[in-house]
Amino acid sequence: NKCSYLEDAIRRSNMVTLQLYEKELEASPGDSAAASILWRFPGDGQDVPRKNHNVEV
Repeated sequence: NKCSYLEDAIRRSNMVTLQLYEKELEASPGDSAAASILWRFPGDGQDVPRKNHNVEV
């Protein structure tokens, strides 16, 4: 049923939005951004795109 699939997708989206909102309220300003990024990329960090920056001093 397309209607129940859509309702389930909306419910899941609302749950994710609420979780992110609650994290923003609980964390300090610097921590909330980091927590959101880490929450989106769980695991060993292999999914997180990285750039190699070589800085000479």
